[in-house]
Amino acid sequence: MQKAGSNGLAKGLNDKTLETILTYLKGRSSQEHTCETLSKASNLSKVTVRRYLNYLIETGQVTSSIDYETGGRPKVLYSLV
Repeated sequence: MQKAGSNGLAKGLNDKTLETILTYLKGRSSQEHTCETLSKASNLSKVTVRRYLNYLIETGQVTSSIDYETGGRPKVLYSLV
């Protein structure tokens, strides 16, 4: 696990960005989301969104699963706990 910064979050994470992602997920809690859909909805890069999703998984707020039924590259799906 990453070291905590002065705001209590893992180093390099920002409260506002985390809240943006959580607000989106909470508004659509019955759905599963990909990193790409979260990235487009929040106007954040996929790398940034993935970093925050990994943090949310580590803290037990989000779960991930893999969808192999895509016919191509499998997709990672994220949902609130």
